[in-house]
Amino acid sequence: MSDPQQIGEEPVPVTSLRPNAPIQIESIIAKAMAKLLESRYEYAHEMAADLASLFGRMNRRVPPPSAQERYDSVRTLAKRLARTNARLAKALGADPKSTSDTIRL
Repeated sequence: MSDPQQIGEEPVPVTSLRPNAPIQIESIIAKAMAKLLESRYEYAHEMAADLASLFGRMNRRVPPPSAQERYDSVRTLAKRLARTNARLAKALGADPKSTSDTIRL
């Protein structure tokens, strides 16, 4: 394991670690890690706004799942639960079809 980076050292550029990272991320990180307090972001929401702007997510909202998507998700979860219950009953030596709380789909 390497030694932690010293406070006086410059951070390793993100683009050298991740060549496909956007170059603009360097300025955001540099501002966040500036040595002078006056040069840093004053509030976290300022940095968040710069990041959102960089990644084009400003004012973009993810729509909630549709009723069909929620139904499908619950149905998939219920099927997994039923399989898990059956495996557990088998491991315990019980008949999974005889239990009253087995989920039928």
